[in-house]
Amino acid sequence: MTAASRRWQKAGAGNDLVVVMLREQDGERVRSKDRHGRLSRSGDTLTVKWDQGADGTDTFERFRDMEEG
Repeated sequence: MTAASRRWQKAGAGNDLVVVMLREQDGERVRSKDRHGRLSRSGDTLTVKWDQGADGTDTFERFRDMEEG
């Protein structure tokens, strides 16, 4: 079983958002599977351009807003 931890933070001067996925398998950290990339948003589309751990980009479309609890 593989799990990922996620943490969001501003990169550099605070203009870019970065996503980091720290991976573990069977309870052990697997650094070779870690990923990080830069996020950009255009309307209802979020794009991740991977810098490490994957090639290219992944694009996500907004499905719905979460209701406030």
